[in-house]
Amino acid sequence: MAVSSAANTAGFDIEDIEDIKVAVSEVCHQIFCTGKGVISYNFSCELGEEGIYISIDDTGNNHDLSIMESCGCLPCRVRAGELFDPMTSFHMLKVLMDEVDVFSDRNEGLLIKMFKHL
Repeated sequence: MAVSSAANTAGFDIEDIEDIKVAVSEVCHQIFCTGKGVISYNFSCELGEEGIYISIDDTGNNHDLSIMESCGCLPCRVRAGELFDPMTSFHMLKVLMDEVDVFSDRNEGLLIKMFKHL
């Protein structure tokens, strides 16, 4: 809800606000999907003249960037009986947002930065 309020204040139209909400939701899902143990994450949102900057990071859940680079996606464990294509998730972020960057370091967590132009 907070990100939609910020996007509305910045002047985004309803379609862009929905895109931003879906992108943030998907990143949070990926962090919970790939995390180990207690999962927590930090969320920040900055409004600029050019658009909205969103940064979401977890805290040391042993994500491995080489896995993401090898498949071009965010990895996700497959739950019993559930099919999940992580490539679809990452490509969806790239469609919804204008810029998406993924950073990871073992024991440092996962950081995803996104930007959407006004």
